[in-house]
Amino acid sequence: MKKMDATYLTELNRYFRARVAEVTDQAQGLTGEELTAFLTKANQETVAYCRQESEKLWGQLFKEAIKLSKLTFNMDKNL
Repeated sequence: MKKMDATYLTELNRYFRARVAEVTDQAQGLTGEELTAFLTKANQETVAYCRQESEKLWGQLFKEAIKLSKLTFNMDKNL
């Protein structure tokens, strides 16, 4: 599970660095309300991506955690 955590953090850090550069480049020349609207939209896109990636990780961690449960059993093929 630690590997999933490390991979998740590494990928998000890579994404954040690239995203800051991308948004900064695209925002050149914008001012006032136009800049505010652009940055708001960019922020919402960034949050949506982070949420999507976080939910993927939560799902993987949940599946791994279930395997550790003492209530886990193998179903007999005759049932």
